[in-house]
Amino acid sequence: MKVFDWLGRITSVIGVTIFSGMFLMMLYIVFARYILGITTDWAEELVRYLVIWTGCWVAWLCIRDESHPSFELFLTWLSSGMQRWFQIVISLIGILFCAWFCYLSTFLVRRCYLHSSRSETLDWPMWIIYSFFTLGMVLLTIGYVERLIKFITAKPSTSAI
Repeated sequence: MKVFDWLGRITSVIGVTIFSGMFLMMLYIVFARYILGITTDWAEELVRYLVIWTGCWVAWLCIRDESHPSFELFLTWLSSGMQRWFQIVISLIGILFCAWFCYLSTFLVRRCYLHSSRSETLDWPMWIIYSFFTLGMVLLTIGYVERLIKFITAKPSTSAI
């Protein structure tokens, strides 16, 4: 699973970079508004996109590290074998949902590209902005596939949770 580890490290660096940019931009907005007395609509729009992009990147890391919300209380009532099967079913549902969302988001990206839609203040092509949803769903699908492989290859007597 070295490919997943390599992808995880790259995703972590990109996620931290996006989050850091968002944080610095928020500091700039506060400084500009309260110290300089000017509004920066472009910066507020950029922060909005950076928040969404951070969520798309970090969600995959949460799936990888098992730090996403889950049914822990429910799982404790099940035997280790049943926990394993429950996690396999959850992984399959996650794969189907994320792959379907990825498929649908490509239509949105395509439509924005064909219509030359642009963002309100930054005047960026919207297809680039929406591409992060598609990329995030690709990463989540990969994360659920990795999770599925982990639970399928786990020994039935041990818990992989």
